[in-house]
Amino acid sequence: MDNKKNQAKPQADTGLLAATALTTFVAALGVSGGTNVVMHFTGNKLIKEHRPTLTFRSAIFGDGVLLPIISTLMMKSFVQWKPRMGSRASLASIVGGSALSLVFHIGQGRGGLVNWTMTRPWRWNLLGYYHFVYMSTQFSYMMLYLMLLAGKLPKGEIDAGQKRDLTIIGVCLGLFALLLVTDYY
Repeated sequence: MDNKKNQAKPQADTGLLAATALTTFVAALGVSGGTNVVMHFTGNKLIKEHRPTLTFRSAIFGDGVLLPIISTLMMKSFVQWKPRMGSRASLASIVGGSALSLVFHIGQGRGGLVNWTMTRPWRWNLLGYYHFVYMSTQFSYMMLYLMLLAGKLPKGEIDAGQKRDLTIIGVCLGLFALLLVTDYY
């Protein structure tokens, strides 16, 4: 018998998955949502003059619920796939994720989509720069997943659980996009 087929695939432990969800939640919604709460209670004029995080459905449900689900499901596959930090896919995902975040921020500036992180077109504050770095990181994480998936899918190296997770990820991304569109248009 083939030894590789008899070996169990590594499974992500509950602690790692919980840490992934919590880290994503804190980085995505915790920082800006927490800042929103503090500014509300301190009467900061910035959130009176500009739309703050906790008025966006895409922040509350997208950043607070959907992104933690997406990140956790991707982590499950990363545990099985064991990506290397210095690989082409990891380096390309960092460059691609940063470029994609830049495209979104340029679109925000060109479209005049102001809020409390960009109070005037092309003028981001500290929270706006944080959002750029966070988005770059999240997009890089997603791109790494998609690049690895693209390499494994044609070889039949994706199991039924990963296919189910991919479907859930796709639905979550679609819902997030819908939330973004309804928040801004």
